[in-house]
Amino acid sequence: MLLNLKNLYQKLKQLHPSEPEKGEINSVTVNITSNTLKVSEAVADKEVGSISVDGGTEPYSYELTGTDADKFKIEEDKIKIKETLTEAKTYTAKVKVTDKNSKEKESDEFTIIVNQDEIKVSIPTGETSLNLGEKTVQELCENLSIDGTGKVTGALKHITNWTEFSKDSDENTGNFIPLYFEEAKGQPKGTIKCELKGTGAKLKKPVAVDSKDGLIVFQVHNVDNTIEITSEGKETRTLNLSQLDLKTD
Repeated sequence: MLLNLKNLYQKLKQLHPSEPEKGEINSVTVNITSNTLKVSEAVADKEVGSISVDGGTEPYSYELTGTDADKFKIEEDKIKIKETLTEAKTYTAKVKVTDKNSKEKESDEFTIIVNQDEIKVSIPTGETSLNLGEKTVQELCENLSIDGTGKVTGALKHITNWTEFSKDSDENTGNFIPLYFEEAKGQPKGTIKCELKGTGAKLKKPVAVDSKDGLIVFQVHNVDNTIEITSEGKETRTLNLSQLDLKTD
């Protein structure tokens, strides 16, 4: 009778092989709380997730496995960045759990995406001198702002015969936009570059932002113009000028 019951048990196990034996670890779940970061945010000791274990017998021990296991560490049941991540890429790893009775289970792969930082650009304050004669920002524009998508709104005043900007009459009369880059100040020349694109754009290559004051000024020829901003190791930004009011007098 006992033999028959044992055979029946074995047959039932064969019919349900996915059912864990008593005491087995049923599942290991990685709960990611910060799966997308900028490079500047991916710093050492930053917590990015936690681990949940179902089944098995406590205490548990944890081990990181997979492609980028060396980039992370586990403290108690928390997953943290081990050393600051400086490369923009997708990082992947898994968590292997071992319980008190040496039962093991591995989680599904978790993913942390690290993106390049965005270049920060703003409109300088109204009284800011542009180092181009005596012109100030408020003489060039009014209610100018840049939103998070890069759309620039407001008005560019009509400037005539601005010889400090250019001796060329085609280039010293019209609408001018001033931009400010805090991070360019004190950096090597050319750290941040801007290029005006679209109808009427005369400059055919990127222009370096002034590293002394972080300022640059462009003559805007048409509302289809865009300004592409680049910096090594940073995400390229494009300013959309289609909503600007270009004054004609």
